[in-house]
Amino acid sequence: MQLPTNSGKAAVNRIYMNLAILDVTDKGLKVKEMAPGVVSFEWHLQAVTEAKLIP
Repeated sequence: MQLPTNSGKAAVNRIYMNLAILDVTDKGLKVKEMAPGVVSFEWHLQAVTEAKLIP
């Protein structure tokens, strides 16, 4: 299986996770919305995400 040549960072603007919705920016992933029960992006989201998160 081959991926399209445009797949990658420039092709993705938003990421939908079960814990949050994240916008892709040049500085990192910006937390747009957190799921009910997620009280802190540092404790919940950053712990399971390797990319830098921006509150």
